[in-house]
Amino acid sequence: MKMLDLNPFFFEGGPMGCLLIHGFGGSPPEMRPMGEFLAQKGLTVLGVRLAGHGTTPEDMARTGWRDWVASAEEGLEELQGRCDPVFLAGLSMGGLISPCTWRPAIPWPGSSPCPRRPTSPTGAFASCRWCNPSCAGSLPTQNQT
Repeated sequence: MKMLDLNPFFFEGGPMGCLLIHGFGGSPPEMRPMGEFLAQKGLTVLGVRLAGHGTTPEDMARTGWRDWVASAEEGLEELQGRCDPVFLAGLSMGGLISPCTWRPAIPWPGSSPCPRRPTSPTGAFASCRWCNPSCAGSLPTQNQT
């Protein structure tokens, strides 16, 4: 029986990089097929493992969203040391973490100080303050529209 490798993965490629972020309760293998595809297209790819994921339930219980964002930020910093530009892609919660890595010191091509994203039907993602408390911008919740 083959053991699944739950560790982060890295594929060396060209000067353009992509950070891949798995979802809640997941681990890097769920992003590996995308990473392999992007690497075949010439990108340098890093698939991070979020804190507490892919280990034990006890590790998961000791972590929260700030730890998960910090894991993605570490991966982004590593790729930015090697690549320019760097893109981010995430599955489910990994996609929500992606804009949380934005900081004024980390310019994204075409970025703005407040990454505006549409509200969900429940209004759950109505503000970028969830991940960046210093952000002054917000979108109206469902009840305010």
